[in-house]
Formats: sequence, C-alpha cells, structure tokens
Amino acid sequence: MEKQVSPLLPTVSKTAVYRKIPASYRYHMRLPIWRTLALLLVLVNTYAIPRCGLYSFFNTQPAMRNSQYRQPANPTESITQQREFTPSGQKSFTAVITWVNGSDPLHQQMRSIYVREAPHVNMVNRFRDLGELKHTVRSLQKFASWIKEIVILTSDYRHVDHGPGRGQVPIWLAELSSENEPVPPVRVIHHDEFFTNPRGSLPTFNSLAIESQLGNVPGLDEDIMLYFNDDTAVGHALQPSDFYSPESGFAFAIQSDLQISAFDRPPSIESSQGEWPALDWSNYLLSQRFGKRRRGYVAHSVKAFATPLLQELASAFPSAFRQTSHHRFRGMGHDIHTPFMAVHYVLEMHRESVLKYFVNNMLDENGDGIVDDREVEALLKLSRDADLVKGNGIPVREHGRTWDSRNGYPHMAVQPEAGNAWTYSDGTPPSLRQCSFSLDVCVPSVRSAQAILHHISREHIACGDCLLNTMARASGEAGVDSYLLQHTKRNVSSNPLAEISKYKYSLTSLSLSFLKLENDDCATWRSMELLAANPTAIICLNDDIYRAGAVNGIKSMLEVFFARLGLTNEGVAIKEFDACAPRSRPRRPILKDFS
Repeated sequence: MEKQVSPLLPTVSKTAVYRKIPASYRYHMRLPIWRTLALLLVLVNTYAIPRCGLYSFFNTQPAMRNSQYRQPANPTESITQQREFTPSGQKSFTAVITWVNGSDPLHQQMRSIYVREAPHVNMVNRFRDLGELKHTVRSLQKFASWIKEIVILTSDYRHVDHGPGRGQVPIWLAELSSENEPVPPVRVIHHDEFFTNPRGSLPTFNSLAIESQLGNVPGLDEDIMLYFNDDTAVGHALQPSDFYSPESGFAFAIQSDLQISAFDRPPSIESSQGEWPALDWSNYLLSQRFGKRRRGYVAHSVKAFATPLLQELASAFPSAFRQTSHHRFRGMGHDIHTPFMAVHYVLEMHRESVLKYFVNNMLDENGDGIVDDREVEALLKLSRDADLVKGNGIPVREHGRTWDSRNGYPHMAVQPEAGNAWTYSDGTPPSLRQCSFSLDVCVPSVRSAQAILHHISREHIACGDCLLNTMARASGEAGVDSYLLQHTKRNVSSNPLAEISKYKYSLTSLSLSFLKLENDDCATWRSMELLAANPTAIICLNDDIYRAGAVNGIKSMLEVFFARLGLTNEGVAIKEFDACAPRSRPRRPILKDFS
C-alpha cells in the first residue's frame, strides 16, 4: 500500500535537505558519535563543572564528594528588597572582618581543585595566616568596646570531605568565648551565607569577589559597617564619630597625593600589579557614570559603609558586581574594588544630588523643565554674590577632619580634562579657590533642565565643580545645604534635602601606620618596636614575606608586638629578641709603641 502524502506539504527528500546545508556544517554532521561525546565531555569538564559548582556530582573520588550545597538566607534580598539609608538618628556599629586561613589543609585542598583556572595568581601571601585576626578582635574589644558586634567573614567548605564543620572557624575563638563575656561578641559568617550565587561563585579565593558581596551580609541593615581586613588592628581608643556621625555623615580617609588614573577605554587587567587593575577598572566605571576624572586612593584603613548604600552601588553597576563575584581568583577578568567604589560613589552622589537640586528647584525657577535667559542670569548673580561673601567654609578640624561635604566637592577640577585641581589636602578654603563659570562652556545650546544637569555633572565636570564651589563661597560659613534652603523660591517636598543628606561625608586624617612585613630581620623588628611605643589609631601589618623561612620569625615578632600593645593574655611574656638586642661593642685593643 502506497504511503499517503498530504497535499498541503511538499515532498522533500533527505538528500535535498542535506545539500542546502552549508559545507562547513555538513562536516560536523559526519562526526562519529564517539567524537561528539568526547567533545561534549571536554566542554563540560572545562566550563560547566568548575564554573557551575558541579564537582560534587562528577568527581569520582569519595573523599571529594559534598552534595550538601547551602543557599544564603535571602539570596536576592540585597538587590530586589534593598532598603533606604536614613542618616538621622543614633546608629549601631558592627565591625566586619574578612579572614582566611590558607594553612588549613581543607582550604588548600579546595584551592588545588580550582588553581588551574588562574595558576599565575596563586600567591601564598594572599592566603597565609600570621595570627593577626586574634589581635584585631582583641584590639576592638579593648579600644572600641562601643561596637555592637564583630562579624568574621570566612570560607565555607565545599567539594572536600570536611566532616561536621560548615567552614573555617578560628581555633582560638572558643578560648576567647570562655573568657569573661567579651564585649563586643564575635559571630562567624561563611561565604555561602551571603553570596548571591554560591553555586557559581564558591569556593572563592579572591578578596575582591568577597568584598563585592559585603552588601549582602545578613543582619546589618540598620548598622554602620566598619570594614576591616584581617591585617588591620586598632592602636588606641577610638570613638564612633571617628567613622560616622549624623551631623557630618561618613568619615573617609582619601590620599590626595595618590591618584587613580582616568581612562577613555577599559584599562588592562595585568594581575601582577596587585590591586591596581581593580582600582583602574573601578575608576573607569565611575567615570562612565559620573564624568571622567582622576580620583584619590582610599587609604588602606578602616572604612565606614552602610548596607543600603552598598546595595544601591551594586544596583548601579550590576554587571560589574556580578562578574567580580564569579572570579574565583584575581586576574580572571575585570574585577571591581568595592571599598574604592563605595567611598567615591558617596562623594559623587552628594555632588550630583546638590547639582540636581540646584538645577531643578533654583535654576529652573518656574519648574517648566526649560531654563530661559532670565533664569540663566541667576547663575551670574550667584557668582557675584559669592565674590561679595567669600566665606571661609565651615570648620572641619574636629575629630581630625580635613573636609566637609557642605563645602562642596573636595577635588575641584579647574580644567574639563581634570588635568589639575584644587584639592582639600592643601588647606585652601573655598573662599580662595579660583574658578570661572563660563556660560559659553557650561550652558549647552539645548536649554532643558535635564540637559544642563547632564552637561555640568558629567560632560564638563569643571563646570559642576565650580558651581559647587561658588555656592559654598556664597553661603559664608553655613555650607551648601543651607544655601540651597535659603534661596529656593518655589515649594518643594517637606524634606527637600533628604537625598543630599543621605550622602553626607567628611574627609578625615585619622592616624594610620602601614608596615610591610617582608623579612624577619632586625630592621623589621625595630620598626615594630617604634610603632608599639607610639601606636597610631589604625595599624596595618601587610604580609609581603618573600622568604618562606621568615614566616615563623615574623609570627614571633607579632606576638611580642601585640603584647606590648596590651592585646595578649597576661601569661604572655613581653620579651626582647636576643638576635636584635642592643649589645655594647668590644673595644679595640690599644696598640702601644714599644720601640
């Protein structure tokens, strides 16, 4: 019986279909099944297993199985349910410390699984534990007991047979807890409790990836976060206002003499340069959003953040944060530097909020969205008023502060390319800063309020900086905020400066010591002796040990150093290193002439 063919469908032979396929594709159709399977296996092993966290299903070694993946408590809360930061009212403070013990055999076992993804960045000193964390915690309990809680962020175990433990826990923590109820208390949070995508991101050996997830740490929504690296300790008593106050906002430490370059195109990711590729990339992203300029290096010190602002930052640059969280090692792609971005995001958002308020509520006086010639004349009047007042700015020396956001932008660009600038650190008050607000340059031909705002805030940053400086001079010693309130003629919201207040900040000169630990020689010990005798507020002891034989010697030095700061138990002896103890030199024999 002949097969019936539908009259609606044309009859096409398999040969005809095959001939219509391009020749380059026909070759792959002839591949034997075993070649196809082999190719598929290579792709899965190269990409799917390491990047999607599938080792527990494919690894055939019993000791490496671990199918118990844990999800964070609220993996999407940080982005989809982010909260608004309210600067008013009393704030609690939580110290957050990132820590890893690279000497842990389980951590080394995990690292060996993934090291082939980036073998060139597997530097031992990035994971080595010199015992600093214990003294960091004790320094906080001694010199900053007003802190509500200390949170330690550390690695969870996965893809290794780890027994009952969830992840790394400092071995001395039980000893610390057995003491007389330490204040503040210590809590350990593992990476899988706050990473938004633990399956695709963990385990991670990249501190930049961990920092990209700081906004997701649970339980800190209402607190001011004081972010520490585990090589940072407190040297003497500190106050909450050293880091944040409702009046002045966040206190940041920025080195004006060390600038991050501005780029027109994405910079290199050369991994041998430490944190600088991440700083360059972060400044490139900030310049794309807020205008191209060089920005000051954020000091290697304690940083004050708020969880809602970190979440807001992640929402502003979602792709960059997501990509960084997936890089298990540095150098696998463009990484962001979250602390640098967070600090400068606050500076830039305060600047943008002031300019936005001025353009929308003062320059566009009638609120029609168009700035006419009469309203443009108000800019010239503002400049004349500023020349008459010439205020010196609000006092900023309290608590070691060197600049306040009410004085405008700290690094005022003089030229559009930001080739030079008035910087806060030279002590020049707003009244003596010189700039010229040219209508030809600073007011675009399109007179819409939004076009002018975009023009002065992003395209010609020198115009926006000069406008801020002009308002600061015209305000006398009241500050930019007061000037905006006094000169707003039309009705605005009940809390018109709410957005500006959210980004208040000051720049601080809190004393800081940064000591590179390179070798266990007497020169290193003498530097530590001097620092112990005159400790600064913040002490950073950076691991730059290049000789493995020096590790134990430096550990011994650190024990004595922290003992001299009073950060060890009473049973620890405060001793001198015999090898470095000063000795009187033997006198040369006197040679007499018996001739």
